[in-house]
Amino acid sequence: MDTTLEVSSRVVIGKGENRKARSRGVVPAVVYGKEQQAIAIAIDPAKLVELFKQTQDRNTIIGVKVEGGEAIPCLVREVQRHPLSRAIVHVDFFAVPKVDEIEIVV
Repeated sequence: MDTTLEVSSRVVIGKGENRKARSRGVVPAVVYGKEQQAIAIAIDPAKLVELFKQTQDRNTIIGVKVEGGEAIPCLVREVQRHPLSRAIVHVDFFAVPKVDEIEIVV
């Protein structure tokens, strides 16, 4: 099972730009962590839903590959959904630190 997600970076950030991104059919997201500077990204929602169906578990480490670069190992920190349609509106990815231990709730 391939748990790598190819994404594109976003240069302009903010509420207005996030709304424009959603109208273009992409999901705005962010990758951040203790050793990782925050990166604003855009994800194809179909690929994201397919990945969530494959993993069946929030505690799966996902490789987030930003525009052909090296995959960043991440955990899904938060998924925000529209209250009526349940469509994914925004995702937060937490970059797993390479040397520190992390504690997750199972």
